[in-house]
Amino acid sequence: MYNVQLTISTKRGKGARIDIHKLVHVNSQDSLSSGSLSTLDQDEFTYVEHTHSVEVSLAVLDGYIYAIGGWDGLSRLNSVEKYNPSNNTWEYVAPMKISLTSPAVIGHEGHLYVTGGAVLEDGDGIDLVQRFCPMTNVWSDMAHMLIARSGSRACVVNNLIYVIGGWHASTENTNKVEYYDPEKNEWRFCKPMLERRYQPGVAVVEGKIYVSGGEEGWDRLFGSKVFKKLCNYFPPSYHDTVEYYDPETDQWLIAGVMQTARSWLCCATLRLPVDIRIKERS
Repeated sequence: MYNVQLTISTKRGKGARIDIHKLVHVNSQDSLSSGSLSTLDQDEFTYVEHTHSVEVSLAVLDGYIYAIGGWDGLSRLNSVEKYNPSNNTWEYVAPMKISLTSPAVIGHEGHLYVTGGAVLEDGDGIDLVQRFCPMTNVWSDMAHMLIARSGSRACVVNNLIYVIGGWHASTENTNKVEYYDPEKNEWRFCKPMLERRYQPGVAVVEGKIYVSGGEEGWDRLFGSKVFKKLCNYFPPSYHDTVEYYDPETDQWLIAGVMQTARSWLCCATLRLPVDIRIKERS
C-alpha cells in the first residue's frame, strides 16, 4: 500500500465546472493539502458519489472528508458536507457563518480551519478565519488574517498553519505568506515568496513547504490598469517555477522548473516504501 500526500484544487470562472462526484478514498488525520491517500490496489482509486460544485474546498479531519463552500451555479454556498469512508455516506454538518468560494482549508488538532475565500463577484478575498469543532458542531471566529485573500493554499509545519499566496484585491495576486499559531490565536508574516501565485500547488516534504505553479497576474503581461479591468479578454501569466520555504531560515529558494507552466494544479508527495527507496539510491 502506498501513502500519497496531495492537494486538490478546482477551476475558477463562471463557465468552468468541476464534477466532484469522483473523490479519492482518503484515510488521514490531516487535510488534503498534507494528507494521505489509501487504495486497495496501487494502480486503482476508489470512487465515491457526491454532488456538483465549483470552487469547493476539501479537507480531511479525523478520518472524514469535508467539502466546504463553493458555487452551485446560482450562488455561493455556506454549506459543509462530511464524508464517512467507512460506510460511503455524506451528511451535512453546521453551515459556515458566511457563504464563500475558494478558501484555503486545513484540518489540524481536531479542528477544521477555513481561511479567507471570495464573497463578491469580482473574487476579491476576505481575511476571515472560521474554525469548526466536530465535537460540538459549532463554528467560531478566530483571529483574522493579516491580509484578505482567496485562492490561496494552507498547510501545517511544526504545529503552525501557513496560508500561501492567493488573490488579494483588485485583480492583484500576492506572494505574501503568513502563519497562524493556534495556541496564541495570532497571525504573523514570514518571508514572502519569490513570485506572486494564485491557486498554486502546495506540498510539505521533510519540514519544507514546496509551492509550484500558480498565476502571476495579468499585469505582468500588460501592465496598465486598463488591461487589468479587461483581464477576461487576456490570458494570465502562469508560472512554471517551483520554490520552497525553510521555516528554520525563513528563506525561499527556487527548487526547479516544471516542463509546463500551469495554475489550478494538484501536487502530491509520494512516500515510497523503504525497500523501493533503497533500490533507487543503490
